[in-house]
Amino acid sequence: MKAPKSQPLPPRRAATPRISGPTRSRDRSRTNGEQVEGVRAVYELINSNRRKVEQVLVDERFEFERANSLIQEIIHTCGKRKTNLRFVGSQELSGLSQTANCQGLLAFAEPIEILSLGELVELSGPTPELSGPTPELSGPTPRNGGDIGTLNTPPFYVLLDGVTDPQNFGAIARSALAFGASAIITAKNRSVQLTPSAMKAAAGALERLPISIVPGIAGALEVLKRNNIWTIGLCPDGDEPLDKVSLLSEPLGIVLGSEGSGISRLVRSRCDVVASILQTGQIGSLNVSAAAAVALYEVYKSRVANT
Repeated sequence: MKAPKSQPLPPRRAATPRISGPTRSRDRSRTNGEQVEGVRAVYELINSNRRKVEQVLVDERFEFERANSLIQEIIHTCGKRKTNLRFVGSQELSGLSQTANCQGLLAFAEPIEILSLGELVELSGPTPELSGPTPELSGPTPRNGGDIGTLNTPPFYVLLDGVTDPQNFGAIARSALAFGASAIITAKNRSVQLTPSAMKAAAGALERLPISIVPGIAGALEVLKRNNIWTIGLCPDGDEPLDKVSLLSEPLGIVLGSEGSGISRLVRSRCDVVASILQTGQIGSLNVSAAAAVALYEVYKSRVANT
């Protein structure tokens, strides 16, 4: 009786190169975008190429299982750039993750570049009848990212007064990038920081959208006014509907308030116009990120119509 022929072994898959190195420990003080979680957020971090990526951790199941195309591209790009990439167990990833689900991907990078308000206004280009140099509200900061270059002109800023929810912050950042905003301006205190949750919710928008963190939004409004930039506060009881405001194609800052109480009384008093979003139905007001999407689209639509 003949012995059965042995079946040929399937071709061995070439192992993805591992780059060794110690894994970072969990650190909840990372509030300047140093820890990035989630597939889209890590993908944009790597592909924007604006700051140094120090380490990428990938769930080990993606080393031999077929991952989705974005994860495959991340692994390929890290190998090509000699970025420190490690495959680790799910338990280790969970121990480091600061979001509900990091989607099997987590990265550590240099902090996001934070611009002073003076730098932001300077990057936006000149506006008519400038009233002199803009004061540096938040002081000089090191430039760790790539060159942002000149921002959209006329400038179009999104100012956040007391927005503390990272999901809302991230969603606003995505809308701001989608509808051509020049930058986001937020306050140092009583506002969300660039935590892993905010970075994941932004899905990479904060890698491409300049951001300034100022001592206070009321003071920032005064600086913008001195540089001939109009400001519109968004409130449910605004004086006129936003789509009727004639300033949307001018140098502009749109102010959005906190999830509960909206923009503060002081900030409201310093806005040139207080506008509302027209609504129908029984809901009293929109969530701040939903309101932002509607408002920023109105600005975008007005600017497209005037080009």
